[in-house]
Amino acid sequence: MIVRKMGEYTPTSDAAPGRPLSNHTDRSGSTIHALPAIGFGSIFVVVGSSVGVLAWLEKLNATPGVPRWLGPVIGALFAIAGLSFVVHGISGLRVRRRAARLRVTHVREPWVWDHPWDEFGSRDDSARRIGRAIWITAFLTLFAVPFNWLGFFSPERPLPFAIGAAVMDCLVAGCGWWAIYLVARRAKFGGSTLRFRRFPMRPGSDIELQLTRPPLLAAVDAPEALLRCVQERYEMRGTGKDRSQVVVAYEVWSATQRAELERGAYVWRFAVPDGLPGTALCERPPRYWELELKVETPGVDYAGTFLVPVYADGRRR
Repeated sequence: MIVRKMGEYTPTSDAAPGRPLSNHTDRSGSTIHALPAIGFGSIFVVVGSSVGVLAWLEKLNATPGVPRWLGPVIGALFAIAGLSFVVHGISGLRVRRRAARLRVTHVREPWVWDHPWDEFGSRDDSARRIGRAIWITAFLTLFAVPFNWLGFFSPERPLPFAIGAAVMDCLVAGCGWWAIYLVARRAKFGGSTLRFRRFPMRPGSDIELQLTRPPLLAAVDAPEALLRCVQERYEMRGTGKDRSQVVVAYEVWSATQRAELERGAYVWRFAVPDGLPGTALCERPPRYWELELKVETPGVDYAGTFLVPVYADGRRR
């Protein structure tokens, strides 16, 4: 492991890779963070804004027949993409500064500076998933506009652009459906909070977690839940000029356990072996523990993912 100065991130990639997770919502958001993300995004914001304004003012030489609004749409695509990196970078800087400030006075209590935990419980991540799905759907919708004009409404209507537009429209429809499904799930079940019997928790001990049974799951007495340690990594994928760095999530350890029903609440008890890595949410790439619960119900199924404060170092409180 590389040791860095206090306040800087310590790489978490020393954890065993484990099993790669498919269809897992990562917490990195990107492989570029903090100041590099702000600088990278700012370039796109400036270029996109400039192109959009110049196109709207008809200061750019456009091909005859191209509508006036197409240039600003393309410029907005670059600007919005860049702005997302800027916001991501600013958020990362705030997390880094908070960790550096609190680490000075809580050196042996990583749960204090690593993440703003609520000692009593953890909310499910449905709101984060909904926001991410809506953002992706909105951006893809805007991204598909130029393709649709070129493929279906331009004088030439080139076949490759028509095919590309059709594919993009199907992708937008799929993402939109998923966003609606997530919203419907939240509307049906509401938000859930996983309660901690102890804070923080450590590898080598028994972990007890409690969830008040949602009213719509009254007929389900003992659902199975999955507790796992997830290590994200940044890996190069592709070949040649198509190579790019992507976020890949690996399952370092996992266990499933059937709940016990106690006073109207689900209670899961996991025996976690010693020697496993602890949570490192403020580091990039991050490592974290989560409980995943899925229950099939008529119509929209229940699903919730909750962060769990498992730390390998520090004293218990």
